[in-house]
Amino acid sequence: MKLLFSSNSGTATRETALKDTNFEEHYPSINGAISWQKVKPYIKHATQDLLPLVSRGFYDKLTSDPATTENAGSDGTTSVKETILELAKDALA
Repeated sequence: MKLLFSSNSGTATRETALKDTNFEEHYPSINGAISWQKVKPYIKHATQDLLPLVSRGFYDKLTSDPATTENAGSDGTTSVKETILELAKDALA
């Protein structure tokens, strides 16, 4: 299962800290030096708890190509997908 959070470099390693991911944007009071590998199991568990609420198909749509901006306005407004994605990340954090 693809997670909503990712490494800023694109690939998380054993040395990746939370400060090196987009997780800290949604939980700013967490210690950024904590290893991503130590937190990742909890994120997976929270994601499993979220799936029955939103459906696997909907979740998969959220984790598909993040560059897709369905329903985005030409005036730079945020797309519906981006808004829901950010809210889901806040809830999981």
